[in-house]
Amino acid sequence: MDTIEHLPDIIPAAFPVIDLQVFKRDEDILTHLVRIIQPFPDLIQIFKGKGLNNRQKAYLCAYYRTGCNNSAASKLVGVYSHYKWMGDDPQYNGVVDEINEIVVDAVELKLFQHIEGGSLRAIEIFLRNKGRKRGYGNELKVDNNFNFNTNITNMLQAARARVTELNTKDEPITS
Repeated sequence: MDTIEHLPDIIPAAFPVIDLQVFKRDEDILTHLVRIIQPFPDLIQIFKGKGLNNRQKAYLCAYYRTGCNNSAASKLVGVYSHYKWMGDDPQYNGVVDEINEIVVDAVELKLFQHIEGGSLRAIEIFLRNKGRKRGYGNELKVDNNFNFNTNITNMLQAARARVTELNTKDEPITS
């Protein structure tokens, strides 16, 4: 079998491309699927009772293996039905969400390891995303309670009062 060399580092270079079209029976797909799933026991638990077919399971294993990269997973197993399944099958959607959460948890753990190692970039990423309540982030917060008309009116009145006060004195006006 061919291998895919250009996929993310999460996939070993020797991971075979699977052409599900060559499998004549679902049992053949399942047998091959078991070889793929073996390193991912958490996926077996996620799949239980979800009513997924073997093609969906094979795709989801590849999806997990590629860090939730649809294009890479599709190429890996030769299944291009992900978005159709997403639109048609709520159970499938739930499994995809669970896999996304598992991958995000793994990435957060790796990020935290880099933070502990002193990586300023990792610290910046963490604070930008998790420290928003403390003012970190890329968004500028605008106070919606600011009443432009009232504040301008108050400033003009204060300025007029100051000018009147200065005009009533006999001293020359200096800034």
